[in-house]
Amino acid sequence: TSLWVAWVQEHRLKRKNFWSLEIQTSDSWIWKFLLSLRPLAETLISSCTGDGANTSFWFDNWCSQGRLLEVTGENGPLLLGIPEQSTVQEALSSRDWQVPYRSRNQNVATVRSLLHNYASNHDLLASDTVLWGPRDRQKHEFSTKITWELLRPKEDNKGWFNAVWFKHSVPKHSFNFWVANLNRLPVNARIA
Repeated sequence: TSLWVAWVQEHRLKRKNFWSLEIQTSDSWIWKFLLSLRPLAETLISSCTGDGANTSFWFDNWCSQGRLLEVTGENGPLLLGIPEQSTVQEALSSRDWQVPYRSRNQNVATVRSLLHNYASNHDLLASDTVLWGPRDRQKHEFSTKITWELLRPKEDNKGWFNAVWFKHSVPKHSFNFWVANLNRLPVNARIA
């Protein structure tokens, strides 16, 4: 890991989960901005679990149900007896999930059955990996191209494109014509 990541883990996270941090008034503007991007990052990042040592049980998207804290609600850690900061590995070893349990809460029963089946469906000797991208194009490495295409979807060329942008055009005229076609002229210019 980089020096910056190690510094953030030691001084900003302080052994807390990135997804559960509160924005403080004393935080720098860049840290507040990074924290404000969490909802967008949640849609792009998921975990492929092996032993579960590096995957957050409640906050990471590691199972088919999605983030388990959203499935069970804020009382999920209390109902299941698994602390909020637990990893998947810690959650599996903290209780005997084979023991029958009767609960009226359907979400809790779903999570219990997930944990019951987890060990038989995963390679517990492999390490966890992080996947990046939308569900249909997830990769094991970060891709700026996929991220850019997702954040800035490409539109088809407009019919008036060649009339505005051509080799010997006057840039000021082209820009104004382009802005006018997009109906983005300032209010005073539209009134005039």
